[in-house]
Amino acid sequence: GVVGRRGRGVETGLASADACQGGWDRCWNWGMKGETAVVLIVLAMADIAGQAGEATPDRLVQVGQALLGTVRRSNEFVGRLEDGRFAVIATGGDEVAARGLADRLRGQVRTASIHDPRSPVGHSLVNAGIAVGKPSDLGSVSEFIDLAQRALQISRSDENPSGVHLIAV
Repeated sequence: GVVGRRGRGVETGLASADACQGGWDRCWNWGMKGETAVVLIVLAMADIAGQAGEATPDRLVQVGQALLGTVRRSNEFVGRLEDGRFAVIATGGDEVAARGLADRLRGQVRTASIHDPRSPVGHSLVNAGIAVGKPSDLGSVSEFIDLAQRALQISRSDENPSGVHLIAV
């Protein structure tokens, strides 16, 4: 799903960090009602050395539009966080589905980044932190977000060459 005009980030057309909270709350409530798993994927772009870099406005627009084109189901919500990070939350699925969605999203971000003339072709790194679990087992939305952020930090570590880390509860 996509949010209405209010709450969208000007650069990307995606929900801002503040507006993301509403999308997260909706998905969380759907998961609670259906006693189904919720998946949160936090994506971050990095420069050639693997360090988080400040993306150009053009690159953020390209990435935002690519993610919007990927997230099509009504139980999926995408938004932009600060520092060039993006988040996708979805209800339903399991660890395998979550990894598949993360791989698809990472591919979209890499492809969109290559089109930025200031971005070295083929050197677009995208890390993903994934949190998966039933809301009843997770505690709260903020704890769920913290879990995904922790997974993202682990995905960026030297010990994790895949660039993806999943924490399941």
